[in-house]
Parts: sequence; C-alpha cells; structure tokens
Amino acid sequence: MSSPYAPPPLTPREAVTEVLYRCLHAIDSNDKDGFNSSFVQTEELTFEELSSEAAPMLHLVGWSSFSAFMQQLFDIITTHTTSNVLVEFQDADTAILKCTSVAYHVRPENVAATQETSFTGYSLYTLTIVKDGGAWKIKRWEIKLSRSTGDLASVLTL
Repeated sequence: MSSPYAPPPLTPREAVTEVLYRCLHAIDSNDKDGFNSSFVQTEELTFEELSSEAAPMLHLVGWSSFSAFMQQLFDIITTHTTSNVLVEFQDADTAILKCTSVAYHVRPENVAATQETSFTGYSLYTLTIVKDGGAWKIKRWEIKLSRSTGDLASVLTL
C-alpha cells in the first residue's frame, strides 16, 4: 500500500502567487471561505479600480466595505484568467505581485442570452501581499482597467 501524496512545501514566491490564484478561484467557484482567507481582514485593506485613464472608478478602504461590495460577485458567474505573473519581494513579509487578467462577468439568468449582457475587463493587477499570522494575504489590490466590453453596471452595483 502506498502512502498518500504529500506535495512539497511552497517556496515564498509560490506561496505569494497561490494567494492570487486562491482568491480568483474562490470568486469563480463561489467559495466565500476561500475568498475571505485570501485577505487581511483589517481597515488597512485597500481596493482600487482605475480606468484606462488612471481615474478612480472605485476606491474601497477596510475589510468591511470591501467584503460587502465584493459579495455581489457571489451572485453572478465569473471567470478570471491571469498570466504574466511577476513577484517582487520588498522584504521577508511583503511582496508586490503584478499580472495581467481577463475577467468575465455575467448574471446567471443571462448566460444564454442572445444579446450581450456581460462585462469583460482586461486589466493589469498590482497586489501588495503580506504575511499575516504566518500566512500570505492580500493587503492592497489595484486593478487598472486597460480595456473592457459590455457594461459593468449590468452585472454589479457600483
């Protein structure tokens, strides 16, 4: 009888990257616990979405306002695809992660609609990820929207 597979421990770079993937997978699979575990749950948490002109579209500070807004994502269908991930360590407990993302959003009742009712954002993400109680978590998430199709207001309340 063979023993169960135990993956090797993650390197710091892999652990930082895993936080992003855990967060996005949790959104796409409607896993609120996985989503919540990805973030520093304090008033230091910052989320900012910028338009292609770098004008703020959305600015949230603190876990309570961020999590209340983000709960909308669990009522819709999303697919996030990320690539070109870069990780730069500031020190032993802080890393900056940058990547590109394509994020598709649609309401469940509109999945098979013949008319376009979705929103797709093509973005650059910059995340500050910190060690919190020994685990890596997102402290700041900046989304710079490069391009989009559809109307975000058709799927989320801003």
